[in-house]
Amino acid sequence: MKTERISGARHLNAQAVWNLPIQRIEDGVCTDTTIGEAFLENWREENGQMVEINGEPILKIDFVMTYISVETKSGIARYAALVDGKAFNSQLLYELLKLHKKGLNPFASSWYCYNVSPFWSDGPPTRSLLFFLVADDKIVADGVSIVVEGSEEDAQEKIDQIFENPMRGADNEWGNAYDAYWYRRFYTETTPGKVMILRNLMGEGYFPEIYLYPKEQWQPRSLFIQIEGLLERNNALLSRVNSWLAALTIFAILAFIWLLFH
Repeated sequence: MKTERISGARHLNAQAVWNLPIQRIEDGVCTDTTIGEAFLENWREENGQMVEINGEPILKIDFVMTYISVETKSGIARYAALVDGKAFNSQLLYELLKLHKKGLNPFASSWYCYNVSPFWSDGPPTRSLLFFLVADDKIVADGVSIVVEGSEEDAQEKIDQIFENPMRGADNEWGNAYDAYWYRRFYTETTPGKVMILRNLMGEGYFPEIYLYPKEQWQPRSLFIQIEGLLERNNALLSRVNSWLAALTIFAILAFIWLLFH
């Protein structure tokens, strides 16, 4: 599975997401439920759109190897994670809950995949997909991770089912331009994006795929200048701190001498 096959702005298919099966754990017993039912406290569907309602705020979310723990004032709900065939569903639920806790609406955001990499697993082939999200004309999240199991064809089918593609192509030049715009902002403004560019420039081992940002347009010098600028500012701050410490030390010595003779 290549990033270019799932790149560009995608949006969550609310109905498909709502019906994804997961398992809730109560008193050590797993019962079948859906992502939609897990979200009932905070969302409902109106005219095909996901609308946020005044549910209980999420206080804490943990991913503890075998389960996802969601704490609200009413208590703690647990959902099975990494269950054969449902790792994608539980991971997606976890990321949706995290985004919601941050005050973001994942159903009103554009999802851009920027990396696909193999993921160690004893079971079927597994891939980790990384996304950044765009909403309100800004990048609102990055490092959103989704795990997909199965063959390349099965994984692609799952992604196409959950993430709707607005059919970017030669007949949609404006859409393609917007995709290029956001990928370039990601690569030039966010830490993960800059690291991917630098990783490619290092020229060793794994080369993460860079999408819609031709190599001849990269500006590696600007990245190093930013890093150098940060180091210079830190050095300047340390220099000022050292000066203050030296002055305070001298003042303390003088004060001690004055006390000795008065």
